[in-house]
Amino acid sequence: MKKSAFDKGNKNIILNLCDRPINRITSIFQNAENSFIIGSYTCGNYFEYLINNIDVTFLKDKDFDIVYPVLPEHKLILIDDAKALKLCDMAKNVVVNDYGLLEYFYGKYNLRLGRILLREYRDRRYNAYENSEYSSKIFDIISDLNSRGFDINATELDMAVKNMNADINGIKRYFHFPLRQISASHICEFASINVPIEKKFVPDQGCAYQCLKTMIYSDSGYVKIGKNVFDIIDSSFLENMREDDFVIYNDIGELHGYFSSSV
Repeated sequence: MKKSAFDKGNKNIILNLCDRPINRITSIFQNAENSFIIGSYTCGNYFEYLINNIDVTFLKDKDFDIVYPVLPEHKLILIDDAKALKLCDMAKNVVVNDYGLLEYFYGKYNLRLGRILLREYRDRRYNAYENSEYSSKIFDIISDLNSRGFDINATELDMAVKNMNADINGIKRYFHFPLRQISASHICEFASINVPIEKKFVPDQGCAYQCLKTMIYSDSGYVKIGKNVFDIIDSSFLENMREDDFVIYNDIGELHGYFSSSV
């Protein structure tokens, strides 16, 4: 983007408020001039917490998207939860992160492909790869979905490398910045806090929402939020963006309040 991407009120900037405490979301909502996204990309526990606790009347007339995570089998009931569907009805877009949910919601809401669907290698430890030219797998994903009868018009992207080619005609692109997802898991180390050793590290286990209080930050520039590991990229990754692209923005300054652990 030629202009400053992060000017307050820039309509191409979407504030990422996924996996945040409800009181933090509502606090930011009150002063935000940007649109925003809520929900979770990976955690069914958080998603259930969100839909059971957020005041939907507060969201009235707000410009927001709702993100559905990849739900484990015992949480699939949340797909048709009345409160969750109410949020879908109110949201501008519904972000889906698995193909089953894409098929289930197709034709009911404005859908966007979520970042979890794009599984690409990202590792800044290898400079040659980080600075190479790379064609995103999103071309193959959208081509395959089109052949199956899905008309896809929006997708999220994490920059695999600085010179990633993902220039798809007719597709709205939403780039995550500055937190680039490195990995995601069904196992949450935060959920294993104060759990007996034999019950630790169980996929999709219940929790006391410990991740709402702590995020792990390393001096080498990696961040762990819930089940996700991110690295922090700089604005050089956005140099080839189009003027009509969107940025899904995580405010590092806002996140610092959660960085109570450093490794």
